[in-house]
Amino acid sequence: MQAADLAPLYDASGPYVSVYIDTDPAVGNADQQLESRWRSVREVLAADGADDATLDALEKAVRRDTGSQAPAQVLFASGGAVRYSRHLSEALTRELAVVEPLPYVTPLLSWAQLRVPHVVVLADRTGADISAFTDRADAIFTDEVKGSNDEIRRVSPGGWSQMRYQHRAEDSWERNMAEAADQASRIADAIGAELVLVNGDIRAVQLFRDHAPKHLARRVEVVESGGGRAKDGSEELVSAEVAEHVLAAAVAKTTAFLQKFEEERGQNDRASDGVEATVEALTRAQVETLLLHDNADDERKLWFGPDPTLVATERQTLIDLGVEEPQQGRLSDVLVRAAVGTGADVRIVLGTGAAAPTDGVGAVLRFALGDPAAG
Repeated sequence: MQAADLAPLYDASGPYVSVYIDTDPAVGNADQQLESRWRSVREVLAADGADDATLDALEKAVRRDTGSQAPAQVLFASGGAVRYSRHLSEALTRELAVVEPLPYVTPLLSWAQLRVPHVVVLADRTGADISAFTDRADAIFTDEVKGSNDEIRRVSPGGWSQMRYQHRAEDSWERNMAEAADQASRIADAIGAELVLVNGDIRAVQLFRDHAPKHLARRVEVVESGGGRAKDGSEELVSAEVAEHVLAAAVAKTTAFLQKFEEERGQNDRASDGVEATVEALTRAQVETLLLHDNADDERKLWFGPDPTLVATERQTLIDLGVEEPQQGRLSDVLVRAAVGTGADVRIVLGTGAAAPTDGVGAVLRFALGDPAAG
């Protein structure tokens, strides 16, 4: 998922109830425990001002999903309806239930950005098993490439015919891997895969890489553990190494955003640093990527109006712009709404380090402050 996927969420009016709840099916009496946990959550939300109709809608959604195999669920609701609900493939590090003027989406965005779309190819000389993953625990698509079995095994018949047999075997391996590379390329393009992870027979992997189209080859990485398609008990090793590659790619992507931000900030060019500068950039729809350090305990507030670009640190600023009743929300919630509403990306980052934005808020901009395009 991308931040833009949450855009319809902001079509409703607040206040919003945001719930992050564990639904781990592996514990004993999982459904009963979830029911008990929900009752406690509902009491807290009611005490914080959530209306009965919205709580009833949330309760129906939670109860409907008892029996789900997902370890966690995220829900956003307002006005008596659940506006967004999804299951997460990992347990939460912290359960949350809050009532705020805007939905609290940053934990969901932080979770999603660690799930890099990728394709896993388990190869041997006869073909390949190809699986596509996005942000779910299970593959969203699987395919099997079955190559020709003609002369797959190198034989040693002896005499002058030995070289001919070996060439026929090599040709079969190569055709199979060329077909696998072509299919993996189509699947990778379809899901926007940022990684293609290949595991299996050394020669098969080499041939797969040799035949990968140029645009795909840059994304191909080899998973060393395991035995490819063989059911030899190494599946967990492969899965663990795949997870390491995916996490490394996610971290590298965030690092690249921060490096770009640091470069632009150093040139005093296409970057805004700190709350006030970033708010100003958002009001001008100038932000390309919002960089935000999220902290559930952060109590900072911003003012906002009906339009996503109506954001301010002071209430009077919006009144002067004609907003009759400015609302106040959590800083991160208001910034994300403004970013989503102006087509910007959102990246959750660490709040420390040389490249970190000041006070946990910054942005890479579409154009520099002095650019005539700023209007």
